[in-house]
Amino acid sequence: MTRPSPRQSRRHEEGDDFTQDCSRSARGSVRVSVKGRPAQHKPLDVSNGKALFLKGQKVQYKSVTQGTWVDAEVVMVREDGAVMIDLKDRHWFEVADQMAKFRARPRRLFDTGMDVQYFSVTQGGWTDCIVSDYREDGAVQISIKDNYWMKVPEQDEKLRAPCFDRCDELVWEAEKLMRKTPPECHAAEEKYREALQLDPDHVTSMLGLAALLRDYFGELVEAEQLFRAVLEESPFDLTALSDLGDLLKVVGRGEDAKQLHKKWWKVRDRLKELEEDACC
Repeated sequence: MTRPSPRQSRRHEEGDDFTQDCSRSARGSVRVSVKGRPAQHKPLDVSNGKALFLKGQKVQYKSVTQGTWVDAEVVMVREDGAVMIDLKDRHWFEVADQMAKFRARPRRLFDTGMDVQYFSVTQGGWTDCIVSDYREDGAVQISIKDNYWMKVPEQDEKLRAPCFDRCDELVWEAEKLMRKTPPECHAAEEKYREALQLDPDHVTSMLGLAALLRDYFGELVEAEQLFRAVLEESPFDLTALSDLGDLLKVVGRGEDAKQLHKKWWKVRDRLKELEEDACC
């Protein structure tokens, strides 16, 4: 399957003396960054800043039923700023509701019971284990280190979701680069592209590269190509369906966006039905 051709970095073309890298945001405004770095992260937002939370953001929702704050994720954002969360399908929270019922969730990488890999200096490599306990500040304990609380900065270096091949490792390395301040976007892009050279159909790499090109470089055409390539490989991928729909909505292709979001709902509803059947 043919993939989009690599984007040429202007900094690479013009050499180390190049000090300003201009790129265009999803809305078309020129962004300028210093020493070839992309501008500050600005995810594609169909509400153009009206929503208080971004799609995909981990939040906490004030549940009247449970009488406490519960973890949730924003799954959709509307043009008027209303958002939907995974706990309340088809219920839109207006901006005023978001102010009263939502708050940002503290950064947390892993939950109790998750399979992970720990980098053991003693064993000289990655070792499979399980997250055995979790603390509100994000620290975790793992099954091979009893009574030791590993804080989030150490998790960034020594704990990861299981990687099964080199492509998975390259994606993890790219994501780690993107968590730096400022994000190392060019280096991360190289990691994603290296993974796609090894496996042109690697879905996680395509999704990661598409998001990077969309949000940091404003390269919407190649991002669209990558999302479509994901859907060729995995037609029911929820992330690709939703993100491509949002991208098309922002560039004025509303009818195409509506069809993708309609398919997203069908796939999501079917997956929930399968989960419920499996629990019975």
